[in-house]
Amino acid sequence: NGGYRQVNLPDGLEALGSGAFMFNQNLSVVTVPSSVSYVGQNAFGNNSNLLSVVFHGKTTSEVEAMSDYPWGASGKIFVN
Repeated sequence: NGGYRQVNLPDGLEALGSGAFMFNQNLSVVTVPSSVSYVGQNAFGNNSNLLSVVFHGKTTSEVEAMSDYPWGASGKIFVN
């Protein structure tokens, strides 16, 4: 079944394109570095097993101010 899968995006990454993780049913947790300043439309859409998208080094208001928020991950976006 693929099980629990966590993806830690690399430091220095600046953007996630539209639909970047769309329909990825094995994805549970995505950790996003502080360098990311743009997330495209529906980047996390249609992922029934997605538990959380964690943004490091950002405030809640900074994340919510990005275009197309919440990118198909409503209620699953956190800051750390």
